[in-house]
Amino acid sequence: MDTILEKLRDLWWKLRYPFRRTWAFLCAWFSYGRFLWNNYHDWDYAYLLSLLKFKLSRMEKHFRGPNCHIVDGVKVADEIKEAIDLITTIEEAKFVDQEHEEHDKKWGELDIRLGEETPMGHVAIFHRDNAVTEEDKEQETKELLAISELEEQRTQAAYNKLVSQIAERIRCWWD
Repeated sequence: MDTILEKLRDLWWKLRYPFRRTWAFLCAWFSYGRFLWNNYHDWDYAYLLSLLKFKLSRMEKHFRGPNCHIVDGVKVADEIKEAIDLITTIEEAKFVDQEHEEHDKKWGELDIRLGEETPMGHVAIFHRDNAVTEEDKEQETKELLAISELEEQRTQAAYNKLVSQIAERIRCWWD
C-alpha cells in the first residue's frame, strides 16, 4: 500500500516532468544551434566528423553524469571517448609529422615559388636547398611521394578503426 509520501512523490514527478523535459530540450536546442552556427557546411566531410564528435561528446558527458541509469555507464563513456579521440586524431592529421621533419632535415625546407604564367595560371616551382642535381630532385620527390602514401595508409587505418569501433559498439551506447 502506498503511503501518502510516496503518492506525493509520484504526483511531484508527474507535475514537474513536462517542465524538466522542456528545459532539457531547450538546453539541447541551444547547444546544437551554437554548434550548427559554426558548422553548417554540407560540402565537406570534416563537418560530418565535427558533428559526430559533437554528438559523441554529449553522449560521453551523459554517461559520466548523475543521470546515467546503466551500471556500465563509465565503461560506455570510455568507449565513446576512444571514438572521440580517434576523430580528433583524424582531424589533426598528424600521421606523418615525424617523417616530414626527417625529410625536411635531409633535403631542406620546401620553398614554393611561382614560375611563368600560363593560361591555367602560374606554374609552381618546388625548391629544396639540398636537392641540387636532377638525381637529388628525383630522389627527394620519390621519398616525398612515399611519405604521402604512408600518410594515406595511416589515415585510412584510423577511419577504418573509427567506423569498426562505432559499428561494434553503437547499439550498446544508450541509456
